[in-house]
Amino acid sequence: MRTARVQREADGMQVPPNHGHMEWIRRACLPAAAAFVLVLTCSPVAARTSTGTWSPAAGLHDAHDHAAATLLRDGRVLVAGGDGDGIDRASAEIYDPASNRWSRTGALRTPRSDASATALADGRVLVAGGGDAGAVLSSAEVYDPATGAWTTTRPMTTRREGQTATRLPNGTVLLAGGFDGEHFLGSAEVFDPSTGAWTPTSPMTAPRFGHTATLLKDGRVLVAGGYALDQAATLPPVWDSPRIPPSQHADGPAAELYDPRLGAWMPTRAMGTARAAHTASLLTDGRVLVAGGTNPATGTQLASCELFDPAGGGWKDTGSMDGARALHTATVLPDGSVIVAGGYRLGDGSLSSAELYDVPGGVWVAAPGMPRPLSPASATALLGGGVLVVGGDESRGHTTGEAAIFHS
Repeated sequence: MRTARVQREADGMQVPPNHGHMEWIRRACLPAAAAFVLVLTCSPVAARTSTGTWSPAAGLHDAHDHAAATLLRDGRVLVAGGDGDGIDRASAEIYDPASNRWSRTGALRTPRSDASATALADGRVLVAGGGDAGAVLSSAEVYDPATGAWTTTRPMTTRREGQTATRLPNGTVLLAGGFDGEHFLGSAEVFDPSTGAWTPTSPMTAPRFGHTATLLKDGRVLVAGGYALDQAATLPPVWDSPRIPPSQHADGPAAELYDPRLGAWMPTRAMGTARAAHTASLLTDGRVLVAGGTNPATGTQLASCELFDPAGGGWKDTGSMDGARALHTATVLPDGSVIVAGGYRLGDGSLSSAELYDVPGGVWVAAPGMPRPLSPASATALLGGGVLVVGGDESRGHTTGEAAIFHS
């Protein structure tokens, strides 16, 4: 992990001088992280049940905590960068669901963790920003699955990590918000794969970190939630956020919409509850399900969920999850339901539990729990209907690569 020189006292806890913003979040939340991989295989069913079995899956060659994971055109999954035992990695691996095996591929030109990864329209993968050895990066590189090699492209206009990255309908990629090592960012920029150039676009109405960005069916991008602190050298509220007095928190910013045709942001109605480190899932009917997260004003994790309707631009409450969680994953399954897995909850630490959201009923149903807690994690929907989850397991004292398969 990068180790930006950012310090503060928080409820009597001294942040070590060689651990900064992203590392401190991790240490407060996952003091003994281990990389772990889970393949959740699912098929459409008439009624959801909580039955299922687990079996071992191939482990990774390296640990890739806080790594970028991307579905390739051929159905394989690329995992690049991240860190192992606190050291930023350049190594990359590809998972093949057909053989249940990981294979090494070309290494990143620059080690990085907490970077964004975006599948481009031509099948290549853009990885941008992140942190390396104490510095936030502006560099970006592109992976070509045909050659297994990375090519450096032009740097972003702003160094950033923890940003959102959204491929727009015209093939360009919108990056928004994040952290530059000193401030949360409201700036946004667009990458053009045809030229390799970055172009600044209109800034958001507020700085954001821990937000979500969702491409709507009409081509606009919904950005929701996040932290909006903008003080220099200020750490964001960690997921174990009561370590920081509530007076240090800021209410999350309202939601806004980016229109790529205009290159501009437009405010929309605010969520009913301010939240950060939540998930946002585009449902098959075009609405967006926002689930869980942390309340920036109180530092408590949330079980509440809301639905955004692009037609009216409004939010409404829907069924709450059985348990509060932040830093979890959420994936839309082939039958249209949404599985939420893992995450973090104050008092319980990292979670192994999972839940299914039934869209017609607007309710959550318990799903089989993962064999080990995973948080933070990334989830990739596989072409065969499963979900590949790569994340951290706090049950071990060092990072390792492990795998398991869930059969429904």
